[in-house]
Amino acid sequence: SETQVNVDDHSVQIAAHETLKIEKKSGVTSINFPKKQLKSCYVIELIQR
Repeated sequence: SETQVNVDDHSVQIAAHETLKIEKKSGVTSINFPKKQLKSCYVIELIQR
């Protein structure tokens, strides 16, 4: 089974250098991490097929 990540390359680079907060909800894993430049947060949904 593959893992699909819908996110741009820059976000992935940021994620790789941040502490990830992982929350599991009904089959969907949400990874939240800060984007320092915009002082906001991305949510990456890893959808297991």
